[in-house]
Amino acid sequence: MHAEDVRTMALEILLLGPPRVERDGVPIVVDTRKAIALLARLAVEPGVHARDSLATWLWPESDQQHARAALRRTLSTLAGALGEGRLAIDRAGLEFCHAADVRVDYAEFVAGVRHAREASPSEPAVAVLERCAALYRDDFLAGFSLRDSPEFDDWQLFQAETLRRDMCWVLERIAALQFARGSYTAAIDTARRWLTFDPLHEPAHRLLMQSYVEAGEHAAALNQYRQCVRLLEAELGVAPLAETTALYEAIRERRHTGPPSVLPQPAAPETAGTPAPLPYLRTLPMVGRATELNRLVQLHRRARRVGRLIVIEGEAGIGKTRLTEAFIEQARSAGSSVLYARCYDGEGDLSYGPLVELMRAGIALHPERDWHALLRPDDLTAVSRLLPELEPAQSRNSGEVDDGPGARSRFYAACARLIDALAGEADCAGVLVLEDLHWADDATLAFLSWLVHRLDARPLVLLLTWRAEETPPDHRARRMLAGAERDGRAEHFMLGRLSRADVAELVATVSGDVRLAERL
Repeated sequence: MHAEDVRTMALEILLLGPPRVERDGVPIVVDTRKAIALLARLAVEPGVHARDSLATWLWPESDQQHARAALRRTLSTLAGALGEGRLAIDRAGLEFCHAADVRVDYAEFVAGVRHAREASPSEPAVAVLERCAALYRDDFLAGFSLRDSPEFDDWQLFQAETLRRDMCWVLERIAALQFARGSYTAAIDTARRWLTFDPLHEPAHRLLMQSYVEAGEHAAALNQYRQCVRLLEAELGVAPLAETTALYEAIRERRHTGPPSVLPQPAAPETAGTPAPLPYLRTLPMVGRATELNRLVQLHRRARRVGRLIVIEGEAGIGKTRLTEAFIEQARSAGSSVLYARCYDGEGDLSYGPLVELMRAGIALHPERDWHALLRPDDLTAVSRLLPELEPAQSRNSGEVDDGPGARSRFYAACARLIDALAGEADCAGVLVLEDLHWADDATLAFLSWLVHRLDARPLVLLLTWRAEETPPDHRARRMLAGAERDGRAEHFMLGRLSRADVAELVATVSGDVRLAERL
């Protein structure tokens, strides 16, 4: 696809906040909101887009002929407003032509966050972080909507949630760096802005409290704690974490509070147990699953205080793994610890196989930890049935086996406490992922059933996937899900097949050939 290289005026596309487009500093006005929606999509997702897919995306209630005609008119309006050579258009597809004289704030922000995450902890990219914070005027396309395009709404919400989490990370890093160098007034301003994005995030409240103390504003620090208490009670019906209350008591008694828990950190470690994604999965876009992914992200945020069972079900090849990987990326970017394991065909007689894989992978991520000092001896003895390397010295060669009344419950509880230690370190809910549960052994299913009944007591998302055709109605996994749904502790996602337009978009994006999508 080619476009004439005629660009005489600089173009600026601002999407972080109410959308605005300018040519040489002069705002561009178009007479249709869908032109703005289309430009946002093209600017955010570089590459060729199939016309049929875009037409269905923007005019879902119209037939294909009328949707294509509406897209044609919108393209004409948009191309005229942007100027010659900004859009490359042919009968099958179109793309936005990025160039040196084009500035997109979204692209600058995303690139800046990526650079800052990859920077050395000893040399944090302070200037880059501050530039990102300045770019973020407001949420993605704030105040903008289309009344008749739910797929656009889902896409906009997904982009906005992702960018908002990135912005929270940016502000967290800036505030921590400001505190570390003694710029307490600046840290106060940054932490307050951070709380406007996530008012229930206790690490932000704690950093703000400590910044107030260092700035000599003890009364403000105490008042911030009381405000945190009111918010948590009103929104979640819970009290602050023990760490937050302990900080309040230390401030009230004028004791040294120590460094804030939010400090510059190295990049997040690899997810425990997650195998390297297949090469084709690394490049596959998320197509047709924005609604499901948005819902998963929302459930994860709500599980900070009360755990949740999530099941993703669908036929083989429907996209369960791709959706799961996208959710794992979102959870990790939010700061969660993620433990992952997969069940395999033919291993149904290997008791607790997936559980062993999951716990061992989590332990391998923390070779510096002395688990014998961190866990109770009786828990270590119980868990050592699956992980002999954790057996305490006093239990070795004793020959004693716990087979008395309640032995299985004690064993399950010990395994759960180890999982809590592996996944429950962050201030947001940990994530436990088991894929292809239709191949799980009975012992693993029994443990999961026990754990599901006790999710209320732990900040944990238990995400399970299985194939619909290999999980009959009387399968133990289905009975576990049904019980959790009755108790209001579960969410069930039944994935359907992608629409024709979604498939066309997927093929066009992966191959770069819109005509191939049409032929298929």
